[in-house]
Amino acid sequence: MNTALLLSGGIGSRIAAQMPKQYLPIRDRMLITYALEPLLRFPLIDAVEIVAEPGWWEAILQDARQAGLPMEKVSGFAIPGANRQGSILNGLEAILFRENGRIM
Repeated sequence: MNTALLLSGGIGSRIAAQMPKQYLPIRDRMLITYALEPLLRFPLIDAVEIVAEPGWWEAILQDARQAGLPMEKVSGFAIPGANRQGSILNGLEAILFRENGRIM
């Protein structure tokens, strides 16, 4: 099984916005939805694990649904780490647990 890991845990501290940049609306969609779309549509990817703050999970799913994306490939979410490496580790661990039949 090929699972893509989409990192979305950053806070966007380098831009002057009231929310992390990945959630900013661009042409009626959040920026993250543009990154998620090719992963969900690529035939060699079986699942997508998203690393994001829990407060954004429902907004991500709702925005992706409104964009008409095929949601059956979204396997779940993982909580971001203290830094990018920690977020990657959390995402990979979540994938491993899901593939072994245990949901985190």
